[in-house]
Amino acid sequence: MFNVDNIIIGKYVSALIDEKYNSARDFCRDYLKKTGEAVNEDSIRRLANKVSQIKRGRKGLQIEDLPVFSDLLDVS
Repeated sequence: MFNVDNIIIGKYVSALIDEKYNSARDFCRDYLKKTGEAVNEDSIRRLANKVSQIKRGRKGLQIEDLPVFSDLLDVS
């Protein structure tokens, strides 16, 4: 069986975001633009909270997020 370690994935995602963006909020703005969602303070705040939980390993990446994360962070 395949085992997913959210803490390791979170650290990896965090390093990629830090490498490519000035802040997680900048990443969130690009994410929202890429997905066609409204870019406002409330949507940025909600997504920043989600990204923060992923980076800490408390939540895992969702399947629907993978293509956008992959594209924005230039990873396969």
